[in-house]
Amino acid sequence: MHGRISSTRKTAHHSLANELAARFNLAGIENLNVAGMTHNRPLARALADAGLGQLATIK
Repeated sequence: MHGRISSTRKTAHHSLANELAARFNLAGIENLNVAGMTHNRPLARALADAGLGQLATIK
């Protein structure tokens, strides 16, 4: 099940990256203090589920 979720997340990130690349000439990624945001438990769970770092690594 975890593999399926990971694959779905990766596909969604690639689709988003392709859409952004097609629509805009320049895209920026904000440098967030994720470690500081993980002190809030509900927010930490949502951040862990979102896979924020994966989107930034797509070339």
